[in-house]
Amino acid sequence: MYVDRVDAKIIFDFITNEDHPRLIQHLRLSPVPIDIMSMRDHRKFTVITYSAYKNETNCFKILYEYAIRKNIDPNLPYSSKI
Repeated sequence: MYVDRVDAKIIFDFITNEDHPRLIQHLRLSPVPIDIMSMRDHRKFTVITYSAYKNETNCFKILYEYAIRKNIDPNLPYSSKI
């Protein structure tokens, strides 16, 4: 898998290895919020769509909740319904 950013490669590797405990730890220990919505691999999968593709439910839930809390603007009209 080809990924430009080092932090994206780390997260894609956690998904590939089904290592959701280390994914949680990585996201929690990050000093700044990680923009997971912009992370893509060479096939244009985001980390969220890749975790769904790999059927890695735990990683998908972790990334989805992280995106809701850290990456989606709370002022958007649809985000208050989630």
